[in-house]
Amino acid sequence: MITPEQDCQFAQLAGVRFAFPVLSDSLLDGDFVLWRRRPSLIAEPLSAGYGGRQGVLSGAYFYAQGERWFPAQLEDCSYVYAMDTSEHADEGPFLHLQSVGRVYFLQTLAFARSLVGATLRVRAAGLEPNHRLYTAQRWTSFPLFADEPLTVLGVETRRYGHTKGLGGFYLRVRNEVGQEGLIKFHHDYLQGARRQPLWELQQDWSAPGTLLPAHAQAGPAARVQTAARVE
Repeated sequence: MITPEQDCQFAQLAGVRFAFPVLSDSLLDGDFVLWRRRPSLIAEPLSAGYGGRQGVLSGAYFYAQGERWFPAQLEDCSYVYAMDTSEHADEGPFLHLQSVGRVYFLQTLAFARSLVGATLRVRAAGLEPNHRLYTAQRWTSFPLFADEPLTVLGVETRRYGHTKGLGGFYLRVRNEVGQEGLIKFHHDYLQGARRQPLWELQQDWSAPGTLLPAHAQAGPAARVQTAARVE
């Protein structure tokens, strides 16, 4: 474990900034399953009380109990630890953590907000069985259709237990018949209006690399464990 500094100057820390989403009451397993206060498989996951807190992943890592752990420092300068489960994933370690680790990166959120007013299309090949356009109400949802255009209305960071999908937060969208709902902001489910991958929409944006998965990068070096590179 790493001992926190008395004053870590959190605002100046280098790395990938992230946040834990607030978990809704409908999320039955209300904790952050890949995160621990100490790097141990028997340690309890971080509780729902961490929802809303922010931290920084420097890109450093170490091994303990046969697992790779990423230390992260929170606003109070305390450390928490994320277990890496990306060994067999197409995504690199950090992007995979955002997909399954119940966190979202602030630069990804900023990119999603820049898409408000734009049209995206449903990427049906990536949808999960019975995937729906969800709402905050558990029993209200709408069907999703292949190549369906969706207008981006905003983002929603609160996490709901009745929704499916990878990713750290939702887009609020409207379909062609005026139904509004939530879909996870993830390259498996969404593509550009011209059916281009989401990460191509970042070419003219200020923080490239947020969404680019390892299999889309050049060569096997894409999965190296370097400092603050987002894979």
